[in-house]
Formats: sequence, structure tokens, C-alpha cells
Amino acid sequence: GLGLRYPIEPALIQKAESTAQKIGIPYQTGVIATQDLFMARQSDFDTLKQNFPESACSEMEGGAIAQVCSAFHTPCLIIRTLSDVVFHHDNPMEFSAFAQKASEQAAKFINEWCL
Repeated sequence: GLGLRYPIEPALIQKAESTAQKIGIPYQTGVIATQDLFMARQSDFDTLKQNFPESACSEMEGGAIAQVCSAFHTPCLIIRTLSDVVFHHDNPMEFSAFAQKASEQAAKFINEWCL
């Protein structure tokens, strides 16, 4: 009852995209669905895409952050690093190696963003 969608300022999206491009991090811009469900079944994925077909991904925390920022009239931008993509069983990287690489990329992204 507190909000179905939280719009993001276009300037924040543009800055995130240009930052990712500048440092060579692959990215996708889009709607992030937030739900209290780890999608492990085809039916979960189908329900999400039926209700929110424009969703680029689904996660469990971003909606709460956007909700609080909205309540305090503070702009926000949710950036996700996806370690496991539903139905992509060919993930070539072991998780600890992924976590190391993702951490390095996140630090690089934040450093560049703050310049």
C-alpha cells in the first residue's frame, strides 16, 4: 500500500550508465522487481514476468530502499550485481571468484562515480 513503483531521476540513470561505460563494466538498465521470494521455480519466474513483464531482474532489498528514500524525498538509484541468474545454468565462475570480482568492480564504480 505504500507504492508499487518508485521512479528514478533520469540524471542518476544517465550517470550510472556513463560510469559503467567509462570503466568497462557490462550493465543493463531497467526495472528491478522486489519481492520476498528467491525465484527457484519456473512458475515463480512466469508469475513475475506476467505481472511485471518489463522487469530486468528480481531481488529482495531494493524496494525497501526506494520506499524509505521516497518517504524522505531523497533520490535513489538501485544498482545490482547478479551472481546467479535464474535458468542460466552455464554460470562459468565459482562464487568466491565472482564475489572478489564483483567487489572490485563495485569499488571501481563508486570511485569513478564520486569523481
